[in-house]
Amino acid sequence: MTVAVFRDPAQPPAVRDYALQHLGVTLERPLRRAEREDIRECLREAAGQDSAPWSGTALIALSRMPDADAEDRAFLRSRALAVAASSHSHPAARVTAVQIAAEQGCHDILPTARTLAYDRDAAVPLRLASLAALRRLGTVSDLAALRVLAATNTDERLSAALAQPSEMD
Repeated sequence: MTVAVFRDPAQPPAVRDYALQHLGVTLERPLRRAEREDIRECLREAAGQDSAPWSGTALIALSRMPDADAEDRAFLRSRALAVAASSHSHPAARVTAVQIAAEQGCHDILPTARTLAYDRDAAVPLRLASLAALRRLGTVSDLAALRVLAATNTDERLSAALAQPSEMD
């Protein structure tokens, strides 16, 4: 079973990540209750491994669970916030976590997004995800600050993201 592949530390990281992708798709099919629970627990376990690249993959799979209940949604939000906020998280997983938190309408991501969006030392993909989160969920003052940043920005890689309209525009 694919759960066993993910849990096998002898497998290369790319194989373990691919196993999680497959598990996410598997949840979209009819499954026995025990099998569904085993997959759900495996995805939660993987989402908790912040420093691994597959923690973001697990968050994506959890965000797409067709039968997610309130506990699943609370876990997803909690993990997305934790991965996004931790400088020890894998960089790709942090980007994914910011995006998922914003997609879930989780306003608790705003303090982290504010910090990362203006951090010139943060990786560009993380800054871009944070800018998108601010545009999607931010307050009027966030949008005003983004306009100032757009006017003073010298990093061409951020220009297109800063020029995009917000959800409030």
